[in-house]
Amino acid sequence: MTTLPLLLCVLLSVPLLTEAQIPGGWSDASPTDPDVLKVAKAALTQKNKSSNGLKIISVRSQVVAGMNYDIKFTYDEGGNDVHEMKVYSVPWEGKIEVTEFH
Repeated sequence: MTTLPLLLCVLLSVPLLTEAQIPGGWSDASPTDPDVLKVAKAALTQKNKSSNGLKIISVRSQVVAGMNYDIKFTYDEGGNDVHEMKVYSVPWEGKIEVTEFH
């Protein structure tokens, strides 16, 4: 009789485990997060682009030895096209590096 409650607990927890975030995997982030805005503006400055009219459409983040960001955005200098950049940030070292820019 004690195995039934145990089996029930295991069966009910399986869906929770399958939806859990994968360690080191990409996850959605908020486009209005101040850290994301700071990284995006600094990355545009590194690419000699103006951040005027910056509108972040979507962001994914990945925890590594720092943080990777995959940012989709528009900005005045880029017209109406949606651009994408990947940025590596190590906030405690003040490091921001653009690894891809399209």
